[in-house]
Amino acid sequence: MTPSVDGPLELRCAPWTLDQGVDPIGSAVELDCLITVEVPLPWPPDVADHPWIAALDAPAGTRIQTIVPDVARPDGTVLVTRWTADGARFTGTDWLIPATDVPDALAAIAAGGDPDVPGEDAPDEILVCGHGARDRCCGGSGTRLAVEARAALPGVRIRRTSHLGGHRFAPTALSMPDGRVWAFLDVEALTGIVDRTLHPIDARDHYRGHVGLSPWAQVVEAVGLSELGWAAFDVDHLEADVDVAPDGTSATVTLRWDGATGAGERTARVGIRRRYPVLQCGLPPEAAKKDAPEYELL
Repeated sequence: MTPSVDGPLELRCAPWTLDQGVDPIGSAVELDCLITVEVPLPWPPDVADHPWIAALDAPAGTRIQTIVPDVARPDGTVLVTRWTADGARFTGTDWLIPATDVPDALAAIAAGGDPDVPGEDAPDEILVCGHGARDRCCGGSGTRLAVEARAALPGVRIRRTSHLGGHRFAPTALSMPDGRVWAFLDVEALTGIVDRTLHPIDARDHYRGHVGLSPWAQVVEAVGLSELGWAAFDVDHLEADVDVAPDGTSATVTLRWDGATGAGERTARVGIRRRYPVLQCGLPPEAAKKDAPEYELL
């Protein structure tokens, strides 16, 4: 695949990364609590700089995302959602918060409490990164995917969100309540993932990992999708012991799970196949300011 062109041979990070054959597994951000809050565009490049979020003292493992509002509610309320890890899955709650009360409500929610308004169970949802102020690939292809997915998946709440990490894998998305992150998506691939009609081997090519696991453990968990198919994801409990080598280039992982097909355990060694540059859209690889690891089973 050739890089996207916008003007004279302007490199884009996601097509370039795909062209390099980078496996996205192990790139899902780790978290045990996800909070989303509706914030109208434009967003700052880092939503942590938004006044509602900058003042928060969120505990480790809690991530806060902004969401493009789907509707302008006549009462001026703001939808806030919290997804909390519950075994291998997440439990979600929606609250409609008066706009003036959002800062205090977010502080309570981030601390593990509840705001002073009734909540209700959150529906299954897909968060699609469309944060154009952060990255052009997410802003372009991600926003387009969010629009197309709403038409293709009317039974799922599709939400355009801020930076999910890994813009080099755009379009990228996080599915809830299963807590899995996906890469290099189009509407056909996303639909096939949601309804499980995409062949598991093909789905594995898009898989970035489960947010409840470390990158090393994400690599081992993905083996189940390749070997057992979609049934490998039907688990209620998922945990891993990870022993990273002193030089940081490999780890021994013992993954344990329990679900509809029973309990299981897998031990494997994971290494770093290579490190590759993380492009900034429009700049050549040699101008990259950081690199990232690509993982492999040893």
